[in-house]
Amino acid sequence: PKNLASATSAGSACAGCAAARLRKTSHAGSLSAPAGEPGVLHVDLKELVLSVGGYRYVVFAIDEYTRYVFVDFIKLKSEAAAAVQRIVAAFNATVYTPVDDDGRALPRPRVREVHSDHEGKLVSAYFRAFCATASIHHTLSPPHDHDLNPIAERVIGVVSEAAAAVRLNTDAS
Repeated sequence: PKNLASATSAGSACAGCAAARLRKTSHAGSLSAPAGEPGVLHVDLKELVLSVGGYRYVVFAIDEYTRYVFVDFIKLKSEAAAAVQRIVAAFNATVYTPVDDDGRALPRPRVREVHSDHEGKLVSAYFRAFCATASIHHTLSPPHDHDLNPIAERVIGVVSEAAAAVRLNTDAS
């Protein structure tokens, strides 16, 4: 296509990489300063183009402070809340133990907030009860405005671009 032929090759050595980065419109905006410590997760779901082993969706959770990405594959959207519970457990089990100036261990950061869009299973009574039990504050971006969940949306974009570039460069279907 004309827009691909005129794309600059700076930072992109292959046509597949450039094609994977094509956008319909640009998204202006900026990210706010990250939290001062780990424990704020930005969550979103991505539907797979092809079902792999019956898994149709991927739940992404990104720690705002470290930008570490947790993923969980699910077969049905109804499993999204349970996937976030597994991700919270993984975060709480794997996050680092900070130390003070004398080398003494400080309390480990734990998930204290989950931010998501209005995914049905993430606004359910079941998920709200989980958050209340685990002392997790749940915030939501406004309905139908994915730009206000930018950390999760950008990570999904990066993964999608990389997957598209691999598919285009390997003639995978």
